[in-house]
Amino acid sequence: HRPSQAAVPGGAVAIPFDKTGYGYYEMYLNLTYDGAAGKPHVQLSLGDSGFSALQMCCWGDLDHSKYRVLNDSYKAPFNKTVDAKLVIGSVALTDSTGAPYTLRNVTFYACVTDCDYHGIGLGVGEDYAKGVYSPLSPLGSAVPPTPRPVVRFDYAHRRLLLYQGQTAAPACKTSWMGVSKPDEQDFWTCVKVKQVLVGGRPVENWVTSDTEAFLDTGGLLQYLKWGDDATEDPFGKPSVNTPCPRPAFFDDAPDDWKGDSDFKGCVCRYSPEVVFSLADEEGRGVNVTFSQAGMYGLPKEKGADFTLGETPTLVTCKKANVGDGNWANLGGSFFMLNDVTFDYQAKEVCIEPRSAPL
Repeated sequence: HRPSQAAVPGGAVAIPFDKTGYGYYEMYLNLTYDGAAGKPHVQLSLGDSGFSALQMCCWGDLDHSKYRVLNDSYKAPFNKTVDAKLVIGSVALTDSTGAPYTLRNVTFYACVTDCDYHGIGLGVGEDYAKGVYSPLSPLGSAVPPTPRPVVRFDYAHRRLLLYQGQTAAPACKTSWMGVSKPDEQDFWTCVKVKQVLVGGRPVENWVTSDTEAFLDTGGLLQYLKWGDDATEDPFGKPSVNTPCPRPAFFDDAPDDWKGDSDFKGCVCRYSPEVVFSLADEEGRGVNVTFSQAGMYGLPKEKGADFTLGETPTLVTCKKANVGDGNWANLGGSFFMLNDVTFDYQAKEVCIEPRSAPL
């Protein structure tokens, strides 16, 4: 896929990205580092708002005179058996004109040996109380050409739009919502879930006072966990008992969720509509909808062949790697169905359900 060449809105810097379709719904950006032997080191990296730092490979590919080691005793956040160095130096994105958008003094993890996760964290919070933030956040060490702490995820045109503030960005048509701070930590970009409706009916005994929803561009198809606070599935027996269509993390391929010890008892559900009622701690909220029609209209990867009625709208799991209780991950599909803007300075998000498909 090639990024759209749509006109860049006034006051914005556009950073093109590529996106994938059904089953994973991920987005990718090219990052450029000062490489060894004076050559640029370019790495395709997942744009991941479920992460608030940056992980790349590898330390040996960098010009060591351009990057300072802050700590050499870490493990890579997404590859726990791989040694990593916490380093600081320049990282460049590429803007819509093809020019480098260079961020100086970025603090990031450089794997010492090969690691299979290469990702730029786009979350608004801190990386596990280490003082490390997204390269786009003004709260960390990164220094952009001009401060642009408000970022719009413009999936319709395959780009990030960077603005100098909320007043410079398009007005939020719903309301700005503060991200949650579960247990006074803010390393996850999430908001509270007040209710979830499946097929128009509220699901009893799933939402608790602690239920949160991840806003995670790297989060796959929307899924949730129910087994922390219940022994009986509150979502009941699915009306259609079939796995998710392939290719998807939640299909029945043994090397995906069934081969991951963090997941257990995942069921793909095909309700015509699933609605999450989201809110912040001040009560400002919005409803977001995953309908079969909306999901079916999203991009599909090669090999994804299914009908409207075979389009999943939710995955429920007894166990999943999502939060500390009955939590949900709204996945990359959420960003494709809604216009979403993050304010990294204020730690706020604007969620605007989109009426038109991508």
